[in-house]
Amino acid sequence: MQLSPIYHKEWLKLRGFTLVLCLLNGSACLYFVFDLANQFANIEPDAMMWYRFVHLQEKPYQWLVYGFAFNGLTIALCQFLPEVLRRTVRILTHLPIPMRQMIRQHILAGGTLVVLLNSLLIATVGLTFRHYYPPNILNAALLDLLLAQLPALVLYVGLSATLIENDRKIQACKFALTLLGFFALSHMDASFQAPVGIATIIWLFMPLIDSFLSVKTRRLESKAYRWTVLPVGVGLLFVVGLALEHRFHTGHEDFYLFYSDVRGEFVYQKNGHGHHFEYGTQSNSLTKAQFEQSLPFVFWKNLDIQGKLPITINGHSFDKRTIRASRMSLQYTPERLTPPRVSLYPFFNPLSHKGSIPFPSEAFVVHQDKFLIYESESRQKDTELGDRLNQLANEQNMAFPIANVWGKTTNMKPFDWGYFVQDNEGKLFNLGRTDNQVYLTSIDLPNTLGEIAFIHVAENRQKAFYGYAINQDSDVFLIRYPDYHFIPLSLEGFDHRSMSFQLLADPLNYIVRFNDGKRYSAIRFNKQYQKLDRIDMITDG
Repeated sequence: MQLSPIYHKEWLKLRGFTLVLCLLNGSACLYFVFDLANQFANIEPDAMMWYRFVHLQEKPYQWLVYGFAFNGLTIALCQFLPEVLRRTVRILTHLPIPMRQMIRQHILAGGTLVVLLNSLLIATVGLTFRHYYPPNILNAALLDLLLAQLPALVLYVGLSATLIENDRKIQACKFALTLLGFFALSHMDASFQAPVGIATIIWLFMPLIDSFLSVKTRRLESKAYRWTVLPVGVGLLFVVGLALEHRFHTGHEDFYLFYSDVRGEFVYQKNGHGHHFEYGTQSNSLTKAQFEQSLPFVFWKNLDIQGKLPITINGHSFDKRTIRASRMSLQYTPERLTPPRVSLYPFFNPLSHKGSIPFPSEAFVVHQDKFLIYESESRQKDTELGDRLNQLANEQNMAFPIANVWGKTTNMKPFDWGYFVQDNEGKLFNLGRTDNQVYLTSIDLPNTLGEIAFIHVAENRQKAFYGYAINQDSDVFLIRYPDYHFIPLSLEGFDHRSMSFQLLADPLNYIVRFNDGKRYSAIRFNKQYQKLDRIDMITDG
């Protein structure tokens, strides 16, 4: 028997449903195009849409991905549900060709329709994005959408196996595996999605063959199938569990540690369940009132309302203005180690005669051997500005490709200190633009710094630091303004790969606190960045 009759039969069966799906997908495409055009028409500048895609992960096509799943689900139902309801599946198993070949051709016929329908959505997104976005974002969007086909194909193959299965209990298990596979792949990191997705689709052919055999009251005897069902199910369940934990996890800190210059020792707030709090020092318990009185630099607003400011500590008087001007907070979380997938950054251009920083129309892109600058209104390269930047890079002997770019990509800040750019040889530069002038400043790095893991740029009104740097050994350095001097902070016990930290400044101290979930530590430094003392608190649980 030739194979072409199978395709012909499947096409005759599915063509009506395919036409309806084409109309639905076409309608979704039209809505997507009009919606995206409307978003660009109502935002100023257009580069804000680029920023939202790259740095806020707001992807305009995200809702279309549900269409991929809908196509896979609908084709599976239309292809096999009529066969099941008419009890004609057994006829398929008796076709005069090997059963595995028959199954493969049926799945190939349905799977091809799923891919073609999804390709209509991908082509629409690609052509529309090509008009509004630079190539880097277009490429990232197309990769996203190509990978999004995998969960849809898992749903199609897995649901086909479920529909054909003759045993209700096994049918429920196969349905659960299908949902787990779909959900796991939909929430998996892009770097794992392709190999895991392809492996899952190939593996699903075994339960599919088993389902066809169940019609003949037989089972697939393959040991590879029997021995892999449980590991595959557990693996998918584990991935889904991680995704749910990441989605719904809310951070909880057992202790908030502070230093009280009034008491001359550390104080803590212990955070229990049900909004139950305890206060104290390492030797005594405190009431809430005593705790707040111990921290005038934290609860200074209460003191101001009560008319108790200025306050005198160790012979020095501190009024509201002094306290407020000295307060600062720098934070770090390990999630910041992950750079954006697309190396596109708003190229801010603060103007001296304007009080706020306008969001720029230009964005620079890091390419293999140079910088490219795109102008969002024209969607074209700004050749003149790009040449000026690359000329500065050549003058500074910057080695491409660029290894890292760190900076604050929002214009919601009092001023802009640009980006800290690390080249391929580890050299560090400060790149930015002010009053239409581009600057690229080489930064001398101390020998003790080692390999930089992360730099945080903190544009706060104090202008004491550019921010902080963390090396691969988890040593933390403040980057002093304006000479880029790296000031080491001794944070023994801190691991930047798993821990967060918070640096708090008050008129007398810098306090850095961090924890690993069990041990909570706080270290106090004076205004000359010398370590004074520390406290470690261990949780009960």
